[in-house]
Amino acid sequence: MQFLPLILTFLPAVAPGAAVVHPRPANRQDLAAENNSFIYARLCPLRNLGGDCQEFITDGDGSCDSIVGTTMDNKAVSVEVGGEACCTFYDDPDCKSSSLFTLTDGRIDLLNNEYKNRISSFQCRFGTGCPLL
Repeated sequence: MQFLPLILTFLPAVAPGAAVVHPRPANRQDLAAENNSFIYARLCPLRNLGGDCQEFITDGDGSCDSIVGTTMDNKAVSVEVGGEACCTFYDDPDCKSSSLFTLTDGRIDLLNNEYKNRISSFQCRFGTGCPLL
């Protein structure tokens, strides 16, 4: 029993029913920023990047990344792009339809616009202010 107080000092105090916020691992953004070889697109089912988000890592060569078969296919309500890049998002699985929108290093909520729950694929390239692909 003498170890119990020591163990309890390392456990966080969380009220029953309270949400526990887990910090985002620094290595994702650091990897993109330091190496300039990876871009991430984070898609979330709730506004303000909330809910059970899913991150997709791409190499920025402009190839199409399909999210069909993932939990975010046609479910994204908020989007974030990082890695000094821009990504163009599509509502078909192979980036062949007209693009929905392009996002350059930042985040957007899709709650009140026509793009909500429509993303099925995306293409990313390094550089800011890049044109539609």
